[in-house]
Amino acid sequence: MASSPGARLKTGRRRSGVLEIGDMLEERYRILSELGRGEMGIVYRALDPALDRRVAIKLVAPTHASTRSIRDRFMTEARAMARVSHPNVVAIHALGEHHGTPYFVMELVEGSDLETWLHEQDRLPLSIPQAVSILSEIGAGVEAIHEAGATHGDLTPSNVLVDPKGRMVVTDLGLARLLDSEVRKTLELAGTPAYMAPEILAMEKVPPKLAKRVDVYSLGVIAFELLTGRPPFDADGLVQLLNMHATMPPTPPSSLRPEIGPIGDEVLIGALAKDPRLRTGSAKELVEGLERMADAAAEGLAQLHVAIVDDDPDFVTVARLALEGAFPSAKIDVYPCGEAAIAGVTASPPAVALVDLQLPDVNGLEVVATLRAECPRFPIAVVTGVGGAKDWGVLSSLGADAFLPKPVDRDELVRSVRRLLGRSSLPPPPR
Repeated sequence: MASSPGARLKTGRRRSGVLEIGDMLEERYRILSELGRGEMGIVYRALDPALDRRVAIKLVAPTHASTRSIRDRFMTEARAMARVSHPNVVAIHALGEHHGTPYFVMELVEGSDLETWLHEQDRLPLSIPQAVSILSEIGAGVEAIHEAGATHGDLTPSNVLVDPKGRMVVTDLGLARLLDSEVRKTLELAGTPAYMAPEILAMEKVPPKLAKRVDVYSLGVIAFELLTGRPPFDADGLVQLLNMHATMPPTPPSSLRPEIGPIGDEVLIGALAKDPRLRTGSAKELVEGLERMADAAAEGLAQLHVAIVDDDPDFVTVARLALEGAFPSAKIDVYPCGEAAIAGVTASPPAVALVDLQLPDVNGLEVVATLRAECPRFPIAVVTGVGGAKDWGVLSSLGADAFLPKPVDRDELVRSVRRLLGRSSLPPPPR
């Protein structure tokens, strides 16, 4: 790395690198550590002794300090940040130039970025309320940027910070665009491929009134990932990935997670429309749609009805704990014998039934066949400690939709119920 005039030893001799721990920038900010490096800049943690405040300082990378396009982009980022005052967007405090190298001082958000946080949590997909809460904060930050007359241009989980209290803060506006600026007539082919809008890939001219929808697309990708546990497009290579973003429709998210439902499908697919003219119009509109989806999902879960037909108290206890943990408001009916199950289930059909083959009175196969004949609309999972994969053909012919051997793992039980709910043909609950 070339030496920088902005970093000196106490003796006054220059040294390699831009800044090192202990350096004073402009005789005001003491460098404490390096936070990270990007394509065009280096970010440091620093202390402003005059205000007794820790800050973050972004400095143009030494290799780009004299590159006009990088300096222009850096200044656009600073100006975009300066236009916004919102708790979900990182705040800028000062702008300067140190021996020919531009820098700006901004709010220091302690914690990690969302990408790292999600990896550490290892809980994708998130619960719908948690996902929507996170997306609402990100969306509020993006909307504030748009209202200030700018776009972000590279909205990804790695460009969202998570502070110790869980606040989401949009940062790194390195590809920001000022909507009242004539600097760029077309969108540049720049950004993070997995979150890149199709119009960027095509390098199309986009009217200012549609430019904000680049960020809406990226927010839609993040929402799809948080809610389903996977991105809308997953490819083996970069070229295939870019082609999928440009030409392929996403998988309906409710096919991956039934609780998302038709409202969620409409909202997420609308945010991922290839043509920006047909895409969801704003981050606020996207968040409002996600909140409607969450309300519908909560209502659906509140009315979720599961029937457990089993006289094994250990299994019933495990199943109850698993299902109540995944669906807190669900109604769970337990039938310890076949006759009671046939009477109760036919009188009040559930959304899904778990039936043991070894019951004290009626053979479980008869229970499955009777329930399927009387109530053809809900899925049935057979749960048993006897039998194996080769018995599945018989069970399937009787109308069973899934086969779970005991002992059943709690997580696998919940996943199976979610899959079965996605295949249920019961009509929606009355409103």
